[in-house]
Amino acid sequence: EVQPPTEVLVVADDYATKANFFRTALSPLDLEQLGDSPYRTTVINSSEFGSQDLSRYNVVCWLDVANPSFSDWRALQRFLEGGGGAVIFLGPNVNPAAYLEESGTALAVLPADLRADRPFDPPEHFDLRNVTHPLLKAFVEWDTSELSSVNISRYWRTEPADDATVIVPYTDAGEHPAIVERPVGKGRSLLITTPFDRSGWSNLVTSVNVAVLLSDQLVQYVA
Repeated sequence: EVQPPTEVLVVADDYATKANFFRTALSPLDLEQLGDSPYRTTVINSSEFGSQDLSRYNVVCWLDVANPSFSDWRALQRFLEGGGGAVIFLGPNVNPAAYLEESGTALAVLPADLRADRPFDPPEHFDLRNVTHPLLKAFVEWDTSELSSVNISRYWRTEPADDATVIVPYTDAGEHPAIVERPVGKGRSLLITTPFDRSGWSNLVTSVNVAVLLSDQLVQYVA
């Protein structure tokens, strides 16, 4: 069966670095131009999100977006309810007030409520006990040890929604959520509580294998 590439919108405040870094891990531009990638990506600044026609995309990825507006959350909610998928990374730039906006739209989209960003000292790791989950299948077939050895030095403490599922917790005593999913209408949102960047919160992206496989599996799962 031949299918067209999955259309992915990658959104960040600093699209020239964070968004392009994720896009390169997911789908290098030269492969897209050759037609050898299963994805076709569009990279934009977060300020442009409200003007996008989201019906063009299968998946939307937010990378440490600091201050999404009510209209941004509403657009994302409609996109998910119609069957789209969202991958939301939290990071050092996130303004928690914008993720707890008064209308409740953000809370209807996010798999978990934000509490505060917290350090791990010493660093913790991803707890991959739930290896039967479809998101982790490729890591099991490959090698889970590299993902489970990633150092996490800082994360956002969250409280999962009642209808959310923690796919991956951290190895800390509190087993705080690392990756959480939630159904929204016909779609699905994923929340990752540490960023996909070089901010120093984790060394998630210092392993090419982990960066490439994780970005691929996150997008593939919600698509």
